[in-house]
Amino acid sequence: MVFFYRQKKFPTLSDTGLLDVDMTHGNGMTIDLSLSFSTGPEIPREKQVERVHDTARTEATAVQFTVDKVDVNMGDLQLIFHDTTNHDFLYSLFGARINSRAKEAIEKDMEGRIRDLLVQSKRAVSETASNASEMILGVSH
Repeated sequence: MVFFYRQKKFPTLSDTGLLDVDMTHGNGMTIDLSLSFSTGPEIPREKQVERVHDTARTEATAVQFTVDKVDVNMGDLQLIFHDTTNHDFLYSLFGARINSRAKEAIEKDMEGRIRDLLVQSKRAVSETASNASEMILGVSH
């Protein structure tokens, strides 16, 4: 990928070049999720569908989940700089620090994206369940 770096504080630095990201060594990536599940309130009896001869009623409950924790851990990450216009010496000197900061940034970004995806999935499931409930039970929310 192409990269561009510009530091405005002293000492001012800027550079452009190509960057390869290598994750083929090590343990790859692990994603730890912690979710809590609970059942929501029951649909009121007057809105539940009655079975034949009023012998039984359906018990519709909504299952909810909350995202407690999302933790992403990457194995070995190697950034390989190519075709840089300046500062090859600095990349060789501070390469380990640059790798660790990039790894932390990627992990945090992935945690946020996974959390957002789970929240969007939760909304989609709730909406689908609500629509299904309306169609099957004749309940309008």
